[in-house]
Amino acid sequence: MNFLPGNVIGIDGVEIGFRPEWVKVDDGEFNGVVNSMESVGESTYLFLEVKDMKVVIAAKGSFDVGDEVKFGITKFRKYKNGFMVDER
Repeated sequence: MNFLPGNVIGIDGVEIGFRPEWVKVDDGEFNGVVNSMESVGESTYLFLEVKDMKVVIAAKGSFDVGDEVKFGITKFRKYKNGFMVDER
């Protein structure tokens, strides 16, 4: 699970958590630079640096260290003080 401050998507006062597969590559508001990668079956996990933060995303295709990857978060959970926040 990746955790980022909620303000990166316009939500103050919480952190957002998202799994590597909850992203869409080549579409979205984030740009990251590939630090390393790991291939597992048909998926490639990209270890990215995004705005001085580290995240892991799942992608298909071929990438190299140093490549810039654009992605958007398609699903996330909100957390506050280490606990998931009820969305109601």
